[in-house]
Amino acid sequence: MEIKNIKNIYFIGIGGVGMSSLARIVQNRDCRVSGSDIMENGYIQDLRKTGTSINIGHCSNNINKDIQLIVYSSAIPPDNVELKRAGELNIPTLKRANFLSLIFNNKKGIAISGSHGKTTATAILAYIMKSADYDITTMIGGKMFNTNSNAYIGKSEWMITEADESDCGFTKLHPFISVITNIDDDHLNFYKTMENEQKAFLSFINNTQESGYLIVNADNPLALSTSKEARCNVFKYSLTNGDICVKNIYTKNPGHIFDVYIKDKSLGTFTLNIPGIHNISNALPAIFIAHSLGIDTRIIKRSLESFKGVERRFTIVGREKGITIVDDYAHHPEEIKATLSAASEINNSRIVALFQPHRYTRVKGLFGKFTTAFEKANKVFITDIYSAGEKPIDGITAAELGKAINKYRDCTYVRKDNGLINTVMQELKEGDVVITLGAGDIWKTGIDLLYKLKQ
Repeated sequence: MEIKNIKNIYFIGIGGVGMSSLARIVQNRDCRVSGSDIMENGYIQDLRKTGTSINIGHCSNNINKDIQLIVYSSAIPPDNVELKRAGELNIPTLKRANFLSLIFNNKKGIAISGSHGKTTATAILAYIMKSADYDITTMIGGKMFNTNSNAYIGKSEWMITEADESDCGFTKLHPFISVITNIDDDHLNFYKTMENEQKAFLSFINNTQESGYLIVNADNPLALSTSKEARCNVFKYSLTNGDICVKNIYTKNPGHIFDVYIKDKSLGTFTLNIPGIHNISNALPAIFIAHSLGIDTRIIKRSLESFKGVERRFTIVGREKGITIVDDYAHHPEEIKATLSAASEINNSRIVALFQPHRYTRVKGLFGKFTTAFEKANKVFITDIYSAGEKPIDGITAAELGKAINKYRDCTYVRKDNGLINTVMQELKEGDVVITLGAGDIWKTGIDLLYKLKQ
């Protein structure tokens, strides 16, 4: 399919972070863009400002014969009324991943994948390359605070994308440079087994062009072992010992200062002003790639120091009455551990975690790991599972998970619609750091809590 010949595209699920950035890229190619989603959000509002027509709610009447192609999110079920209407009108349809590959594979592409950290790693590399005057096109899985956007729209041959592994869509990409931040036991509702997930990552790796290279996190055993079967050149990054590594890490609230070495040669001292040792790891592949492209080290350092982070990745919601409220997308046990560890760097404050589990299948599959993920929290509140469209599973509830967590950390289950904010308010003390955790809508609770504190 030749995208350049298509001038009218409709996006089902256009408010998703990946779908909205794709819509913006297409719109920049003088293509008419429209779409639909089930509710309003910031990405939809941003698209509307550019003249995009967006329907709230799915309806067959939204689809007409003038539409040449329909792109739909992986969250859209086959019986969606708009998809069915497209079939009746013989309008071609493509999943988001397939459509992305049509754009990406015609570029000199850099694809960053992994179970955790890929959004931040992608954003850091994009920011460095943009600062070095690379006219790049970029798709990021979150809104960058430096630009208030989740995409760069460029005209050069370079494209950087976050490569989503959740439904195997990243295996459609053929990058010049690929990155694996880590491989962990996530999305097993799709993959069923870790063996299947590893096979998908290996397929992604072996789609890397032979003239390019893979950069892999050597601190993650599964990523490292999977990379050994790569057919392209492989470079390793590590917090301790790799082709690129760090030494002399110093905590500097809200981030760190550290020395970077490439092939045992010092690249100098770097500053990253977002908290968490894991974010130093996320920065390393970006630094390595930028250096390999010949970007001046001074530009890399300045970019890293001025990088402000990505929305819902340890975002400071606000401070009131001596209490700091933070929001983070963390929904996997390893992500929760990393986020709470980052929070522990803030003036030795007491940490109160508000956790909304995401998907019944994830809670079931990782139940035991969730119970010990809150070691750095002083108090945990858990609220109802965000289903993400899944049906409940017998015996898998937030209340039961809360009981299990309570064996290791003080944890209380509170229904979200039953006084969660008032219950949390009674617990808070001056100097506390409150963190909302989850991939659902728990971030709204943080905003409401801040408002309540102001009152």
